[in-house]
Amino acid sequence: MFGNICKGLVYCFSNNKNSYLKIGMTTRKLKVRLNEANNNTWSIDDGLVFKCEFAKHTHNCKDSEKQIHNNLREHRVHPKKEFFNNLTLDRVKEEFAKIE
Repeated sequence: MFGNICKGLVYCFSNNKNSYLKIGMTTRKLKVRLNEANNNTWSIDDGLVFKCEFAKHTHNCKDSEKQIHNNLREHRVHPKKEFFNNLTLDRVKEEFAKIE
């Protein structure tokens, strides 16, 4: 199953408009992913600006992201989106601490 291992990082972005946290993964440089999030043409809110609260390198970023999303599922805004609400950053950090 080594073909499914995906080295990269998981991240937590906050924004300037609401309390939603975006928890995702990338195999690219974090700055590239952050710039992409801030330049999204699909966003319905042109004034939305994301910042990275924290990120963690992991040996399998896809599985790590899935684990965090599953553990925080009751806070997920939509099942197909990476946005979470009613969470403190400390609570998210607890989940990040559980991944390798």
